[in-house]
Amino acid sequence: MLLSETQLRVIIRKALDRSGEEYHCHDGTVVLFGSIRCIEDIELRILDVIRMRNKTKPMSDKRVHCNGYLKMLRRELAAARRVFDSISEDENNSNV
Repeated sequence: MLLSETQLRVIIRKALDRSGEEYHCHDGTVVLFGSIRCIEDIELRILDVIRMRNKTKPMSDKRVHCNGYLKMLRRELAAARRVFDSISEDENNSNV
């Protein structure tokens, strides 16, 4: 089912209101926080930090730093997924 222009505007407006912020990807591009591209980028960052952490000695300062960074990235990923889910839910409700 195709969306009308009005429905599309409502979805975009809600997405902008909900996320309201931009996300800077690792490659320098700027996308909306909560977009698929944003979520994929955060997931890749998590994998990079896990690889780095796994190369360090247990109880080292570098490992502690990586664990703290992972905790922050995982919170950011959860927030991005919540924004994505709310946008998807709004889109599904407008199709009904």
